[in-house]
Amino acid sequence: MSKKVPKKNNLRLAGIFIILVAGLILMSLLLKLAFIVKDSKFDGVHKFNVVLRGTNQTEVVSFSPNPNSISVLTLANAPYDVSKFLAVPIDGQIKVNGSVNSGNIASILLNSEFPLGNSVTGLTPIDLLRLFLLTKSVSSDSIYVRSINSGLSQTQISTLISLTFTDPEIYRENQSIEVVNSTQVNGLGARISSYINNIGGNVILVTSSSREEDKSKVEYSGQDTYTVDKLSSFFGIPKEQIERSGIADVIIIIGKDIAQSGKY
Repeated sequence: MSKKVPKKNNLRLAGIFIILVAGLILMSLLLKLAFIVKDSKFDGVHKFNVVLRGTNQTEVVSFSPNPNSISVLTLANAPYDVSKFLAVPIDGQIKVNGSVNSGNIASILLNSEFPLGNSVTGLTPIDLLRLFLLTKSVSSDSIYVRSINSGLSQTQISTLISLTFTDPEIYRENQSIEVVNSTQVNGLGARISSYINNIGGNVILVTSSSREEDKSKVEYSGQDTYTVDKLSSFFGIPKEQIERSGIADVIIIIGKDIAQSGKY
């Protein structure tokens, strides 16, 4: 005759099973949170640019924690690659299920936190939350709205871009920058320098090299600055400290990898 397993043993086993399952779920959530934190890009200190694509228009929003302000550039007919069109770094994009305007930026960011909200690219939930909190802290008279339309000259457009996207920290550091085009693509050095100038960089020289380079890099002498980190991060190229010093504090070597990427 078989013995019955006491109810206490069954309850104990069930309790252990529930604890193990709960532990696995908690560990999974913690790992997911760690990856989200690792992938987050907005540090709450430096300039951050986000494209909002609505049904009515596209707005490029430049969040500036220091000073506490927001600059908005409205594009009536924006191309798919806004970064290439404006020659500025873009950190993320939100495809909005509705219209966009300078007055509903906070609600767009909040709605984008949820799975059934707006379509988000390049931003984590932590990025969205930080940007939402920054937006709520900015007074209405510190939100600057500008617009690019077909009636503007190239000089006027360049001025609007510079006013909107100049990075205060890069402008403050004012490091001299040389761009060396080490490819056979004519004009690539000038295009790269436009990206740098548009965010407040101080490009003092653009040259072409007779020697082709396969890999691009950012060379610098002295301290590893925010400017160096920003250029390395945006262009996706390594930085390298060098002993020699030239006429520029920072030298960007453009290689075949940048030329073949088609981004610029």
